[in-house]
Amino acid sequence: MTARFFSTWVSVISISLLIAFLFYIALVYPDVRQEELMGSSVNMVRITESGFMPSELKIPKGGTIRWINAEYTNHRITGVDFTSPVLSHGQSYAYQFKETGVYEYSDEFNPGIKGRIIVG
Repeated sequence: MTARFFSTWVSVISISLLIAFLFYIALVYPDVRQEELMGSSVNMVRITESGFMPSELKIPKGGTIRWINAEYTNHRITGVDFTSPVLSHGQSYAYQFKETGVYEYSDEFNPGIKGRIIVG
């Protein structure tokens, strides 16, 4: 009975891991494909308890920023030219900056969290 019990649990864990992997692919692949279509380098900004990390980035014209929510609270990135959907833990949002300039942004749910993108 112990071997049968162990075998059943191994099967359950294997199926669970497969399902988790498929969900991961379904959630991540569209983002990867979007970056391929944008044809530019992608810079990452983590949303943390202490703010955006890094809070300021310099990128070339046509560069992309991907914000990743590393917290367990929801966030929404807002700038003059862009607004992300609500980002739960682990979710991300990418935006391609096609024009030169300085772009200030903040977290809609916590306006004290601010960042800046310098596109040149």
